[in-house]
Amino acid sequence: MATLRRPWLIVLLLALASHLRAQPASLIHFELQDQFDHRYSDASFRGKPLLLIICDRSSGRFGPAWGRALDAHLGSNWRARTSVVPVAQMPGLPRFLRGFAKGRFPHQSDQAVLLDWDNVLSKAYGFHPGNCNLFVFDAAGRLLQRAYGREPDAAHTQQVADAILNSLGATPTSQASAK
Repeated sequence: MATLRRPWLIVLLLALASHLRAQPASLIHFELQDQFDHRYSDASFRGKPLLLIICDRSSGRFGPAWGRALDAHLGSNWRARTSVVPVAQMPGLPRFLRGFAKGRFPHQSDQAVLLDWDNVLSKAYGFHPGNCNLFVFDAAGRLLQRAYGREPDAAHTQQVADAILNSLGATPTSQASAK
């Protein structure tokens, strides 16, 4: 019987395989609730462009900065034509604490946050902990762009803004400025 001389190699290969697995190129099927117990699914967001902003506990405070950075690039009317959906990654929280956790989110109905208790979206698209993770989908649910970071930086903001403009059928600003 052969013995393994390099068990660390198997561990390394298994770790790499988990990072190399294919991530979906379109919006996956999901069903989540917000802090008001309203149910949403992927079908709720089909038919118009979608920006998912997925944050964890340590990165949630950066989400509004990304929104402001995108507003600075795109103006104010892009939000009326795009579904902007904040998602809170909420792994491992015991059920008896979920009500308390929901109470920590905004109480205004126009500030709904989808609560991903099982990390359905995070697992599907490759979540970077400690960062805001942004995913732009077109009206048909095709993934156009992914970006992540804490504070928005010019390059990532430009990429996300261009993907949103592309999904709206407009000329991306990086192409318009190059002409």
